[in-house]
Amino acid sequence: MGMSIRAFADLIGVSHTAVRKRIMNGTLSTLADGTVDERQGVREWVMGNGHSTGVPGVRDSGSVATMREAKAVTAVYNAELLALDLKKRRGELVNAEEVRDAAFNTGRRIRELLLSVPSRLAPVVAGLTSSEECFKAIETEMNNICDELTNMKEQLP
Repeated sequence: MGMSIRAFADLIGVSHTAVRKRIMNGTLSTLADGTVDERQGVREWVMGNGHSTGVPGVRDSGSVATMREAKAVTAVYNAELLALDLKKRRGELVNAEEVRDAAFNTGRRIRELLLSVPSRLAPVVAGLTSSEECFKAIETEMNNICDELTNMKEQLP
C-alpha cells in the first residue's frame, strides 16, 4: 500500500490538486488501491517536471530545480540507499570483487583439470586393448573432474 494523494502532496510540497492533475494526465501513476508509491511517485514527479538530463536537479534547459524538487530527488536517493543497505544486511547483495575473484579462480581450476587429462590418461590408455576399455577410462576421469568441480562449490564465498 502506498501513500494517500494528500500525504504524497505534503511529501513533495505541492497541493493535492496538483497531484490529482498529474494522475489525470497520466504523468503520475497510482497503485491499484488509488494510492501513490512513494519512490516511484517522487521519481515520476521529478521526471514530469522536465528532468531528462540524467542529473538530478538540473533540467534540459540548464536551470536548477526548485527546493521542493531537490528535496524530492534527495528523498528518492535516500530511499534507494536505505533499500540497498537493507538488502546488503540481509545478505541479498554480494561484493562484486569477491564474485569476480571466485569466477576467475573457478575458471582457472577448470582449465587446469581439463588440460591435465591427456598427461594423466595417456599412460593408462596406451596399455588398453579395446575401445570399451579406453571409453571407460576416459569416462571415469571426466566423472572425477566433474566431482571435483562440484565439491568446489563448497569453497566459494
